[in-house]
Amino acid sequence: MKITHHIALRLDNAEETTGFAKLGLKLPERKLASIDIAEDDPRWREVEALIGRTKYPIIDTVTTEFSNLELDGAKFLGMVATSSAGYPQPEQQQGYLASTYDMEHCCKRCGLGKRQIAPFRVSLAEPKRDKSIFQLNWIFDEFFLSREAWKAVFEPFGIGYHPVIAHNTGKEMDRLVQLDINDVHNLMLTGTNCEECSLCGRRKFPFNTKGFFPKPVFPQSDLFKSTEAFGAFGFSLVIVSHKLHRAMKRAALTGIKFYPCVD
Repeated sequence: MKITHHIALRLDNAEETTGFAKLGLKLPERKLASIDIAEDDPRWREVEALIGRTKYPIIDTVTTEFSNLELDGAKFLGMVATSSAGYPQPEQQQGYLASTYDMEHCCKRCGLGKRQIAPFRVSLAEPKRDKSIFQLNWIFDEFFLSREAWKAVFEPFGIGYHPVIAHNTGKEMDRLVQLDINDVHNLMLTGTNCEECSLCGRRKFPFNTKGFFPKPVFPQSDLFKSTEAFGAFGFSLVIVSHKLHRAMKRAALTGIKFYPCVD
């Protein structure tokens, strides 16, 4: 496992620039700069300290690269999209919410509690590649792919699909479908900080891509969502079994990254 920080920051003076230069990181003075550095780099602790002393807020995006041994040996893995395409429709004023979800039990403050009851509408062309999976912007726990990819990889596991509607015609698309992820399981999150909604009492847990994903509690399916909600948008984590991960890997599906769950 290799954890890398992708850091964007603003350097305000020569002293700040010099500190990084002494570590062999040549950055522009008084400008926006970026650094990619792994946590196993011997300079990481010093870089972390320098960042903590900069005047302006920084963006620190963390990614984790796992070995094939870690990926292939995991019983369950989190599935994260690396690409997105378009927005759910109608996009204006988030009109897609009323068109796609039952909002009766959705909290007006935290946004949790909605339930999909209709196909997503999109302004997208039919997929040109059979091996890509992607997400829509704003929708972080649903995956879209070609009907051919679904049939080859997911149908043998008994996993269904939802149709997708072309927004301009109102008709079902021929090749684009949404994976039907209807099983839900708890994750082991004991001791994890969370934010509790002051209106409905529902909780959101922090989401990050550093290290392993939480361990599922008594999972009994090959594809499922977490009961718990994560991040500001309150999305579920999507988890796949070892067997499904192997099938997706054999099919060389693209647009996704896997994070082994704690065993």
